[in-house]
Amino acid sequence: MSDPSAENPYQPPPDVDETAPLEAGTVIEYDAAATKDDLRRALRSGPAMVWDVILLVTLGLGVTAVVLSQMIGGGWRAGWGNSTFTFLILLIPTLLAGFGLYRKWFAAEIYLKHYPRALQRRTGQLTEEGFLLCSEEGKAWWPHTSLLRFKQHRDQLTICYDLRGASQQILPERGFSDPLAAAAIFSRHAQRNPYPPLGVFDHRALQPLSVPIRVGPMPEGAIRFSGTLQSGDLVDTPLLSLQLHSLLKSLGILVVLHFAALAVYHVYGRSYAVLAILPLALLDVWFALVFYRTWRPRSVAQQPLMLISGWLDEDGLTLLNDIEQSVTRWTQFSECEISDSKVWLRFDSGSDLLLLLHRRFFDSDADWQATQQLLQTHVGPARPPTTP
Repeated sequence: MSDPSAENPYQPPPDVDETAPLEAGTVIEYDAAATKDDLRRALRSGPAMVWDVILLVTLGLGVTAVVLSQMIGGGWRAGWGNSTFTFLILLIPTLLAGFGLYRKWFAAEIYLKHYPRALQRRTGQLTEEGFLLCSEEGKAWWPHTSLLRFKQHRDQLTICYDLRGASQQILPERGFSDPLAAAAIFSRHAQRNPYPPLGVFDHRALQPLSVPIRVGPMPEGAIRFSGTLQSGDLVDTPLLSLQLHSLLKSLGILVVLHFAALAVYHVYGRSYAVLAILPLALLDVWFALVFYRTWRPRSVAQQPLMLISGWLDEDGLTLLNDIEQSVTRWTQFSECEISDSKVWLRFDSGSDLLLLLHRRFFDSDADWQATQQLLQTHVGPARPPTTP
């Protein structure tokens, strides 16, 4: 007699034991091109967006009520107190809620601005040791020991290996030869791996390479580099500007919220002000903690940030560390800037993903000169150094 589950196409799939590793030598193939709809399904979280809509509608009704009371006058105005301050106090969170909903609703479009090649066809292999992903622009291999986040939403798998999110990959289930086993592997390792503590850097990025190279051997004639990137190396580069912009943006939001709390105290008195000050105090503590552990250490020029090693050749640039191994074709870089002591490269036009290589990373002046020539040939002519 045949197996009933084989005859019934609607039979639910068997449960997968997420604690059981793959058999030695087992490889799960991946081959798919994500679509914009795939990105939308992965990035839009249904329940979270429902609460965002409820919050936005509630705040919007409050703003509308204040405006109407101001227009028609009478009893509402007396009940609401100072309508102008009430309007402003409600308007700020309404705008923030609207902005948050906008970013979630158009998450796919925003994601593509940062990662314009996310819709390319990619192939790969998933094993018990790691995940190899290849495209026309290069390839990358991630060991499962560095996997930090995994989410399975609808028919999409989202994985991320670094704190910043630069390694985030959105993978349609249909691309895997065994989607259930693939999800089980990612889920098991993401749950086991400890999440790095909040700090100026990901401590894993300072560890020397401890796993075999999985992206191919170094070709003959390649230029090797290796060194530790320090905070002082970021001076006169877009990386420092991006960090300062992030700091000023966070500080500006805090200042606006403090003025709003003062307005509440001035108009409505101490009782209402306490409701605004308590969450604001928690936000102040969080900001101080982030500043002390992430931004403040960057003021020390010798503060180590990450260990960078790899090589450059005629095909592209190879980076190696314990979080990720990657080979990036020169066509993926949009611009570079060369000075006497360092060079930085931008991955895509308008992207905030940059790579910085210091002169001390190279074995000799000849290698440094060859690196400059290679970048000028494949990425573009060097521009004048950024002025402070």
